[in-house]
Amino acid sequence: MTTVITKLKAREVDNFCRARRGLPYAFGGAFSTDPKRSTDCSGLVLQTGALLMGRTDWSGNRYGSTESFRLNYPIVFDIGFKRLPVGGVKALGFQPIMLVGLQHGGGGEYSHTACTLFYADVPGGEIKQSVRGIDWESHGNRNGVGVDYYDNARAWNDPLFSDFWYLDAKLETAATPATPQPVIVGPADDQLNMQWNCLGGQTLVEAVAEIRDKVCGNADRSKGGVVLR
Repeated sequence: MTTVITKLKAREVDNFCRARRGLPYAFGGAFSTDPKRSTDCSGLVLQTGALLMGRTDWSGNRYGSTESFRLNYPIVFDIGFKRLPVGGVKALGFQPIMLVGLQHGGGGEYSHTACTLFYADVPGGEIKQSVRGIDWESHGNRNGVGVDYYDNARAWNDPLFSDFWYLDAKLETAATPATPQPVIVGPADDQLNMQWNCLGGQTLVEAVAEIRDKVCGNADRSKGGVVLR
C-alpha cells in the first residue's frame, strides 16, 4: 500500500535538505544528525527515502550504493523504493513524493544517481504537491560544493540516467469540505400547498416561517430567507 506522507514530515525533510545543501561531496559518507556530515549520491538518495518513510536508523547509515538498485538488494525495497513501470508516472495513477534516476556503470565514479522531491516548488516553500519539484543531488565537487538542493542539482529524469525508480509514497491532501446546501424558507404556497392537520391547518412553509419568526424576531414573512445546513 502506498504510504501517505504528512505535510509535517515533508517540512522536516525540506529543513533537513536545506541544512545540508552546500556541503562538500563525501564518497562513502553518510548523513547524520550532525548537519556538517556529508555523503555521496547514493547515500543521499537512500537516506532521504528512509527519512521520508519514517525510519529511525538513517543517521550514519548509507544503506547501500547506486548498484543496490540494479542488483535488487532487499534494503532498497524495504525502504520503499520500486521500479517505475513502463508508462512512467502516468501508469502509477498518483504523483510519488520522490522520483529517482540512476546511471549504472559498475559503481564508483562510473555510476551516479539523483532525485526530485515533489512536496514543494522551491526549498522552504509551501508544502504542497508540486509539478516541478525540488532536485536533490550529491555530485563531484564544484568550487568545493557537492550537495545541491534545487539550484545546480540534476533532476530525476536528467539525460544522464536510464534507470528510474520511485518511492512508493505520496503527499497527504486536504479533504475538501462539503458545500453547504441552501434551504429556501419563505412564502411559497404556490410551490408547496400541502396542509398538515398536526400544524393546525397551516402549510408546512407557513409553520416553518412562524418558527423562524419566533427565533429571529422577524414577523415580516414577505421576505424570504436562506438557511445553510
